[in-house]
Amino acid sequence: MLDMPDLDEQKYVRVGESTDTDLIIKGPQNIIVNQVVLDFEETYIFPKEPSLYQSEEPTNLQFHLENINEKTSVTIPYRNRLTHTEAKYASLYQYDIELNKWETIDFFHNQEEKTFECEVAKDGYLVVFTNTYWYSTITQKLADEYPQWTRIRKYKESIGQQFLNFYGMNFEEVESWLNWIDDQKHLTKTDVHVLDWVYVYPLIEVKQNDIIQLFYQKESQTHIIPIIEDIKGFFNNDTNQGGMIDYEDRRFYSKSMIDEIRGIVRNENGIKEFKSNPIPYHIWNTFDEFGLLLNVKRLHLENNKDFKERLLDVFRYPANSSKTGIGHGIARELNLIKRTNGKELLWENDQKSLLIHNRSGLPIDIDSLRVDYQPLSDDQYEILNNKHILIHPLRRYQKHIISFIYGLDKHELHNKNDINLQKMMYQENGQATGKLIEWVSYINTVAPIMWNRFKWDEGYWDTVSKELSGLGYIPNMWDSDMSVWKDYKFLINRWEDGQIWK
Repeated sequence: MLDMPDLDEQKYVRVGESTDTDLIIKGPQNIIVNQVVLDFEETYIFPKEPSLYQSEEPTNLQFHLENINEKTSVTIPYRNRLTHTEAKYASLYQYDIELNKWETIDFFHNQEEKTFECEVAKDGYLVVFTNTYWYSTITQKLADEYPQWTRIRKYKESIGQQFLNFYGMNFEEVESWLNWIDDQKHLTKTDVHVLDWVYVYPLIEVKQNDIIQLFYQKESQTHIIPIIEDIKGFFNNDTNQGGMIDYEDRRFYSKSMIDEIRGIVRNENGIKEFKSNPIPYHIWNTFDEFGLLLNVKRLHLENNKDFKERLLDVFRYPANSSKTGIGHGIARELNLIKRTNGKELLWENDQKSLLIHNRSGLPIDIDSLRVDYQPLSDDQYEILNNKHILIHPLRRYQKHIISFIYGLDKHELHNKNDINLQKMMYQENGQATGKLIEWVSYINTVAPIMWNRFKWDEGYWDTVSKELSGLGYIPNMWDSDMSVWKDYKFLINRWEDGQIWK
């Protein structure tokens, strides 16, 4: 069946509801997580002594884990916290409190999701370190410009290569950013982890030379909010805390949504206190550029990952003026294409049939059913009980992504035999429902067919009826019966007709 098994997953966020999660644990729900800042100068020695091309420094990705009695899956996201090169040369260590020593933790570096994934089996401190002086792959390329017999070319331990390595490291970092920029030109390669939504807190009048303190309450404790001075620190901050002040517009920007922040401003005029609540604020990025190109607007609070899928749906589910195309367009704009449920809907084993169990009861558009975004032929699936779908085995020995449109009913406005549509449009006494009046008002606003707007006995609106008249009207109990005027014709010269004076 398509229903995915539920996993006990905890997402730990230190501050409010952040756009960036600090830690994800899959395991028992009684595990306690605390983000910490260890004192490596006084209490905790470094895991490794510095050596040539090895100088590890702790990042602020430091956590204390408790109540771990079995192997537990831990995921540490680092998006907007570590750069490409910092993550590339990162190491993961756990400090065993009982043994009083550091142990190396094997981990998987998921570059696409920008996470470190590992397993831990006991309590302790889990810390991400990064090598600040690595041997760059570009260093040897620089050294190869020297004669073959020179020491600088043959040995990376040479003084010459140590000197060149400084430039090699910087060139490597610049190269990684240039490659990243190039990827943003292609929709399928774009980075979904760039910031999309942050939160704005209106401030009272503040100046740069004022003393400003911001704080919030969480679990009966007061926490200070760090103020970041530069925009680079706002977008890449390994503490995942703090925010930046716009003194001109009197705003405080933060990646975290806190129900309420409080502030104190001290200056020569005295002390002022204030409170502020968050307002979602969208940061324009590459996906919005593609949306502008494809005429797809980002939904309110829609993240990059979901928006990217809707942009790709322009090609997977093309919209046009046909019945199918209209359904595609509406489903894309209203986000009705079922593809994710916290995770992709995967068909893990195509040697067996796949049952899409429609528990919601919402209608599924069978024509929109896709496997790897490709339509199926009629003999590849069947419908059970008018709502469930059974896909027959494909036997391609691979996983597949399943997608379809759900929750969308299509009706032809001129079809008087459509009982469900008639109930939506008319009351039992034949008068218009609020929904019909709302439709008419909207259509008259966005697609009027009259010059200016007027009412003349009946409110006309554009329905593009089956007879192509393009006109309809809302029934009104006070309207006079116009059937007596059905055959009436206006005679231009009737006043010249002598019969009229008799």
